[in-house]
Amino acid sequence: MSNMDEAEPEEEETAGTGTQYSEEESNSFKDIFSHLTQAANIAASMGEERVTRIFGDVQEQLKKISERSHKVAQAARDRVSTGKSKVEDRVEEVVHSTLDSLKVATKDDIERLENLIRELKEEKESGN
Repeated sequence: MSNMDEAEPEEEETAGTGTQYSEEESNSFKDIFSHLTQAANIAASMGEERVTRIFGDVQEQLKKISERSHKVAQAARDRVSTGKSKVEDRVEEVVHSTLDSLKVATKDDIERLENLIRELKEEKESGN
């Protein structure tokens, strides 16, 4: 086994989809397509009933490929969404910490003070 065989599978982007597949997955899709093409060629030389059966099998294989592709795409979207959420949370923490260390009032601080002033005014007015 060469060093290339031992390396992690390279990823390739499928045409225009932005989805990446490992080399192994890509080869698997290529193998399936190759088998389907061979089946179609063989079917062309057979009777109509056999051709119909073979193309039914081809449709089933294509459906499985489509389902797998949707699962891969959803997993990728989920990973991006999770990563984005983590980044947003971290940015919020850093901003809050920085504003706190600089003693800069945040919107929440101002709202809290406005509510306190309102409550004090109400107490004063009801006490007179």
